[in-house]
Amino acid sequence: MKNLSSIVWSVLWAITVAITVTIINLLHGEQEYSAVEKMSIGSILWAESLLFGYILYANGFSRSSSNSAIPFQAASGIPIVFYCLVAFLLGLLGFTGIFSSTGFMVVNLLLLLAWLIVQGSMVCASEVIDRNDNALTDARAFYKNLQMNFSRICMQVKMNFDDELFKRFQHVNDENLRYGNPDSKPPVQQLENDLNALTDQMLELSQNCRSESEALKAALNNFVQLLQLRSEHLKKC
Repeated sequence: MKNLSSIVWSVLWAITVAITVTIINLLHGEQEYSAVEKMSIGSILWAESLLFGYILYANGFSRSSSNSAIPFQAASGIPIVFYCLVAFLLGLLGFTGIFSSTGFMVVNLLLLLAWLIVQGSMVCASEVIDRNDNALTDARAFYKNLQMNFSRICMQVKMNFDDELFKRFQHVNDENLRYGNPDSKPPVQQLENDLNALTDQMLELSQNCRSESEALKAALNNFVQLLQLRSEHLKKC
């Protein structure tokens, strides 16, 4: 559907350019175009092309951006539309003879510079939003995976009828993990790698937790310490 939409807008783009050129030629007649008039035609065609180009680009918003960035990117179309409108009007004014060649070029260059500054700022902000969303997604995925694996360890310990050890694991699962949720915080890669490695180790030890009880307790203590270090680091961010 998006490919069909892009084709339709591309066809409309070509038709609009063709109509614009035809109307200008009909209104101008047989007279030779001056330098300002040639630049005016270029300004009009540039404005039309940029506008349609932005519409084609907008079709790809949802495919390349996070959900949070899409509204911001859509809002970034406002400077483009405003710039295209002003560039189009300047192109029309160029036919009235109020601009010299140098004056027309200076005005258009200043307008282009202003638009690029505003647009560049909005694009940079959009990239930051995308990166933050990706980091948050990774952090949530880590937290969800940690909870799932830790719950599996708790169930395995319970199946082995070690009530004391089960209570220890259940406490960590219910309290520490709950408050270790890194929502809206950047990940702590090394600590998270160590925590994942410890959960894998505890999963293996919990298969026969009575014979490996002391090793499992030691791994749990190390896990709690790492989790506390991670929570402290996130509070500082």
